[in-house]
Amino acid sequence: MEEKLTALSAADAELLDLGGFLGENRTVRIIANRCSAAEAAGLRRLREGRKYLRLAQDWQTFCAEFLGISKAQADRIIGLHQEFGDAYFDLAQLVRISPGAYRALEPSLKEGAILVDGAEVEICPENCREISRAVTELRRSLPPKTLPAPGIDDRLGQIDRQTGLLLEELEALLALTRSGPREGEVKSRMTAILEGLSRLELDTAA
Repeated sequence: MEEKLTALSAADAELLDLGGFLGENRTVRIIANRCSAAEAAGLRRLREGRKYLRLAQDWQTFCAEFLGISKAQADRIIGLHQEFGDAYFDLAQLVRISPGAYRALEPSLKEGAILVDGAEVEICPENCREISRAVTELRRSLPPKTLPAPGIDDRLGQIDRQTGLLLEELEALLALTRSGPREGEVKSRMTAILEGLSRLELDTAA
């Protein structure tokens, strides 16, 4: 979704070197899902040059107040431009494609073109339908994606998140059933959890 964002003065725009960002009304517009190569390059210059500090105390505040996107969104766009350059954004303007799919398709991409049946098709709006069909066919030819097994750090992080959610839920249920007929049910669940943890502790101590 395209949004019109905070207007900048001509002096501020020149200071920030927004380049292709600027329209006739001196406003910055970012399309988060279909960001152009020029917009991605502009974002990258903004962050690397740190000129945004004239308008905001930090990058996060600037992104929210002047770009209308989160710091995470801006950093993701910049990361994609650092990895792929303009090519990813040129293709993403025409067909919906994830970074992972783009990496898999890179062998079929060459200097502004995509290989279709051995022939190079220029990546441009005029060839949008042909490019979309080629990307779909290339995706189908890729082997199924196999996700790596989560590591110990990932699994510990998941336990931390689940434990936090469990404690919050138990606390809410205790407040809801306090001194009521169903308070015992909540406490029995807590007892079962504690007993299970105690058994695990005894097993590891043996």
